Amino acid sequence: MCHRSCQALKKLTVEIETVQPAEFTLSTQKSLMRRVLVTEDFLNTFQNTFSVPSFLCFLAHFIWCSGFWSIAVTGFNSNMPVFVLYRLSFAALVSYFGLMTCLWFAGGVTLAMDDLKRAYSRKTQERSLVVLNEEGLCVGRWLYERQSPVLSGCGLLYFTRNSTLVVTGTLLTYTMLLFNRQS
Repeated sequence: MCHRSCQALKKLTVEIETVQPAEFTLSTQKSLMRRVLVTEDFLNTFQNTFSVPSFLCFLAHFIWCSGFWSIAVTGFNSNMPVFVLYRLSFAALVSYFGLMTCLWFAGGVTLAMDDLKRAYSRKTQERSLVVLNEEGLCVGRWLYERQSPVLSGCGLLYFTRNSTLVVTGTLLTYTMLLFNRQS
């Protein structure tokens, strides 16, 4: 669903970029704003519905990933068969990539909305150079002053693309701590 929202926002961005400044009238701007509001309403409904499940999914991936890595790392120092270590490492990788996929797609919504805002702002500035009136400036300001939607899990964890680096660093840090503790 995040991917569909991103695609809808990207499609609006492309439409804004392809419109000539002279054709970027108030009615065109209102039409685009209606479509942005529909997308935002969908995202709000999505957020309200899937906030807890997305947080639990993230938490499950994180726990599985850290658990598998810790077992695999401590298994290197024990007499655990190599086949079991490979299976644990593979399970940890699958869980890690599931975690990163969730963060990547959910974080794309914010980036797509920021791109839309930049394109809209640029087009209203071009329009104001072509047509010297203030009809579109209030609508342009309305969009630009709105916050970009950021999906979250229970309001505790915000799904942005920066989170991928934070989670990766956290997992590596705790894995190294476990590895050093076992040595």
